[in-house]
Amino acid sequence: MPGRWDESPDALPGPGPHGICSRTLVALDRSGVGYAVMRGVLDVPGLSGDVDLLIPAEDLGKAEHTLRVGGWIPAPSSGHGSHRFFVTYDEESGRWYQLDLVTRIDFGPLQAYRTELASPCLERRILDGQFPVLDPSDCFWLLFLHQVWKQPTPKRRGELVTQALVAHSSGPVAEFVAAHLQDRSASLQRILAGARAADEEEVRTAQAALQQHWRRSQRLEIVSHETANWLLRRTSIPRAPGLTVALLGLDGAGKTTVATTLRQDITWPTVSLYMGVWRESRLDHFFRHVMGARLVLRLGRLSRTGLLARYHRALGRLVLLDRYVIDTNLPSSTLDWKGRVSAYFVLKTAAEPDRLVFLDASPEVVFARKGELTIEELKGRRDTYLAFERRFAHMLTVDAEQPLQQVIRAVNRVVWDDLVRSRSSVADRAHLT
Repeated sequence: MPGRWDESPDALPGPGPHGICSRTLVALDRSGVGYAVMRGVLDVPGLSGDVDLLIPAEDLGKAEHTLRVGGWIPAPSSGHGSHRFFVTYDEESGRWYQLDLVTRIDFGPLQAYRTELASPCLERRILDGQFPVLDPSDCFWLLFLHQVWKQPTPKRRGELVTQALVAHSSGPVAEFVAAHLQDRSASLQRILAGARAADEEEVRTAQAALQQHWRRSQRLEIVSHETANWLLRRTSIPRAPGLTVALLGLDGAGKTTVATTLRQDITWPTVSLYMGVWRESRLDHFFRHVMGARLVLRLGRLSRTGLLARYHRALGRLVLLDRYVIDTNLPSSTLDWKGRVSAYFVLKTAAEPDRLVFLDASPEVVFARKGELTIEELKGRRDTYLAFERRFAHMLTVDAEQPLQQVIRAVNRVVWDDLVRSRSSVADRAHLT
């Protein structure tokens, strides 16, 4: 078993892209958590800040306390088996990080294929440089099992080849695989040889046979776990709700680019909902001659989207709202009296998000990017947006003319601060009661 690290300051990882994760792992060790890194190499620049840790079930409480003290906050994890997700944001690097704590090693999209491999794998962990990791052979066979439910890609095939080169057909995970295959040891050797030779057909054939045998031998248990986790993911409401954020701005300010980047960067469970009500559907066209029909359809779409936003927020997710209905307040030369009536009812129907973020760019800049409206029309709309900030206390303005990376960092910081604040308020209320 790996020993403890030296507790002198020299033993702490220095600054760098993975300093946060590295320091957190040191803190976990000092708190007595006997973990092993399952995925994530911390000293490779540019690597995603997503690290999976296998820990003993009895150390889970200590690990969660250590992470909270270190500035990590728990993300929704109900219905994901033993997984416990913790997230933090580093303002200096502008990056989100996630630690995934697991106390069991289970498989399948709903963690329904359960094993008892956690303890044997932890007992065989080794020290690789500064941090404990799983035995190389266990890593290969766990990756082989994990990819049973994954579509083969060049990256995944490459990972399996790399792991196979240092693996053997022995150990608790190899024995578990052999128990679900015919010819046991011979099958293990064929799988290893096939993986090393990048023989996808050999590997996929063995994985299909293993999955079929596993499900046939434990069908009732697997179906039971699948059903329970499926329901938990869709109905389990955490103590702290999620967050709804509406991105506002003139066409050309970069709303779509910012929203797309946020979905890619943020490690918190995130969904994006389109809140625009003016885009016509087939039903709108069909009922175009029926007085009031299109307004009813618009309000119906808006109500449905609003319910979805509330649902995802209740499950603790971050909800990004595209084309939020506050835009109906903008001056427009294309709205007749019927359009203005529709805008009034749309505004009365929609619920306000937790945060409004206005991406501010000058009319000249957005005109150069899009050119769809005149400079005067754009100026009037921008003035309306700026007036909103005095009206709505939860609205913030971000300079959208600065480099994109700086815009992303500013919005990331707003999202992170709001997530922390919402969880702190829930913790304070729980402490008072």
